[in-house]
Amino acid sequence: MITLAAGSPTFTASFALVIGLVFVALGAFTRTARGSAWLRGRGGPPLTRFLPIGWLVGGTLFALAGLTVLVLVDDDPVRDRWESRTPYAGCGEVRLRQGERMETHAAREIDCLRRAVEETATAELAVTFPTVEGDPIREYYRLTPQGRLEVYTDSTDDPHSDRTWSFSACHAPEWLPEISCPRR
Repeated sequence: MITLAAGSPTFTASFALVIGLVFVALGAFTRTARGSAWLRGRGGPPLTRFLPIGWLVGGTLFALAGLTVLVLVDDDPVRDRWESRTPYAGCGEVRLRQGERMETHAAREIDCLRRAVEETATAELAVTFPTVEGDPIREYYRLTPQGRLEVYTDSTDDPHSDRTWSFSACHAPEWLPEISCPRR
């Protein structure tokens, strides 16, 4: 899945790819008899016969640059692992605002995870919270059948971070004041 947030590398690369393809199409069109007549009818510049070639070459370079960035930027093994998982029963989704805490705004969802641990069941919980600057961070808590807590963190929309996914796991999760793995 490709995320297209304005200003993100993926958005910029997608934009370059689309612009490049438009230029390639325009260059190909103006190389035809009908397109050439259209260009001359517009009072094209003296270099009109070179313009389609410029559009083709420039468009191809733009499209290749955009495609290259999409291929390189869109390769995140942690995100791929999250997206290819077998989903478990959901404990819901929590959206925290600036200054809100899990223990006061997600008690029901935390209880759902706590019950899953006690019953050796599986469960998932999605939590979105803002950074200091207000950019969204998404964390996905996942309890496996073995009682392991996995935490997937998506910081791709935070321009002040590494803009990647991260992963951590433990077998003895702590629940309050935040869902976490004990520090070692």
